Amino acid sequence: MTSVTSRTLKIEAVGDFAARHIKPNIRLCGQWLERAGFKPGHHVRVTPLGLGELKLQLIESSQETNDSF
Repeated sequence: MTSVTSRTLKIEAVGDFAARHIKPNIRLCGQWLERAGFKPGHHVRVTPLGLGELKLQLIESSQETNDSF
């Protein structure tokens, strides 16, 4: 794998602001994702590891996806 530097992203607010139903949103995009092995059409698993920490892992085609978040 080619060396991929870390990125700093802003957590966006999405939802119904008038009703105060706001959720955090993180958007990931860029060639750096492909260099890290994440290509369009692939699926990923996001696992919360603890407060302020997430794990992003490529799912092999034979593995089951889980959209419980």
